[in-house]
Amino acid sequence: MFYFLSPYQEECYHLCDYRGQQTPQGPKELFNYMHYSLHNVIERYFEILKACFLILKSMLSYALKK
Repeated sequence: MFYFLSPYQEECYHLCDYRGQQTPQGPKELFNYMHYSLHNVIERYFEILKACFLILKSMLSYALKK
């Protein structure tokens, strides 16, 4: 079974929305901020893995079957 926590659509989402002194206002914006921060960390980690293991750059994509 797959689960996915998506960010709130009506709230700020991108980190550039929080540049400067603006901080997340309320629980939904805080969730979106943390969600996007974690998303960036995971993307950077996969880029590091791809640099270490070059075979990951040429992986084939397959559709997930349920």
